Amino acid sequence: DRGWTVRELWWSRGMAMTVPEALVEANAFVREVDTPGLHLVVGKSLGALAAPTAVDLALPAVWLAPLLREDHVRAAVDRTLEPTLLVGGSADPTWSKEIASATRCQVHEVRGGDHALEIPGSVRDSLKALESVMRRVEDFIAGLEA
Repeated sequence: DRGWTVRELWWSRGMAMTVPEALVEANAFVREVDTPGLHLVVGKSLGALAAPTAVDLALPAVWLAPLLREDHVRAAVDRTLEPTLLVGGSADPTWSKEIASATRCQVHEVRGGDHALEIPGSVRDSLKALESVMRRVEDFIAGLEA
């Protein structure tokens, strides 16, 4: 909607990806950023394994349902100086509002949200949650463009 170009990464092994495999693929993908201009890394779940590379390259990022309990992800978001948005669900065992809030990052939590950022048992509440996440991401992007 905002005229940005999007590059997608699809895991080579799909749902069978292990954390070590995803770590290698995600970081290699982010390292391919070589053109000047404004870049934004957006990753969900295993995609947040690219956080160390995004931080090393001084790239802003949005991490959806990041694996904050993985040491290298937590360490990366702790040291980032770039604008970063962490989005997680309060019912997601991989999320920690305490860890997220202790960083310099912006934080958006979906109350009752699971790892998919959905509200189990309620399509209507899940759609409201998705809308709130999208509004927050749009606001974040608008701040980068300013």
